Amino acid sequence: MNTCERIRPDRSTSDLATVTAWLAKGFDDLKASPSACITHGLPVVLLSWATLLALSGFGMSWMIPPTVAGALLVGPMTSLGLFRISRRRQGRGGQGVASPGQFVIVGAVLALLFLGWLRAATILFALYYGLTPFPGAAEAMLQMTTTPHGIAVLAGALLAGAVFAAFAFAVSAYSLQMMLDREIDAFSAMGRSLSHCGTHIAQSMVWGSLIGVAALTILVTGFLAAIVLFPLMGFASWHAYSEQLGTKAL
Repeated sequence: MNTCERIRPDRSTSDLATVTAWLAKGFDDLKASPSACITHGLPVVLLSWATLLALSGFGMSWMIPPTVAGALLVGPMTSLGLFRISRRRQGRGGQGVASPGQFVIVGAVLALLFLGWLRAATILFALYYGLTPFPGAAEAMLQMTTTPHGIAVLAGALLAGAVFAAFAFAVSAYSLQMMLDREIDAFSAMGRSLSHCGTHIAQSMVWGSLIGVAALTILVTGFLAAIVLFPLMGFASWHAYSEQLGTKAL
């Protein structure tokens, strides 16, 4: 073996360790600020329940799955208070917002992605059911997973959802924290976030997958897990930005 040859570290293990460290720091913030579970996590649960009740009450239960999935696209906009708590614990101040007017632009972009996803889901629904009345969530899921046409439509929905989710994640993973932390316009912040995710694909996939696992856990617990997981992931997201694109990382 050539003694000059360097042993390359397992990059996937390194990325996992990095993301795990973000979660650990987020958990430290959660332990230091447990009230975030009530001020940030509980409202997510109540809003989710209210949305489900409203859709069911208006006879739009077929919109529940795409609405719940699409909510993940705009979820980062509700984490700003959590970012400020983490920044304050770092001793960097917690009151000021460097670029307050720019959040509206990022919010508009995420909202457009959300609307685009709902339109795509509506089209897929129409392709499958046509003029047939919606049979109900349980029967619809059974049809989607047991018939060839249903499986094809479900696969199309998952693919479309993955595209929307990946782009939303890439433009918002670091941009909101960046605008909170420094004076920068929204498009520059989103571009910087997108570029960083593009040049750190493995790390972004690990981070995005963990966020996805947290979201799935929230869903299977009837949103109750959001009381803890939502503030935890928000705190961890700040530390992800702080280490990757924060002032000290520049």
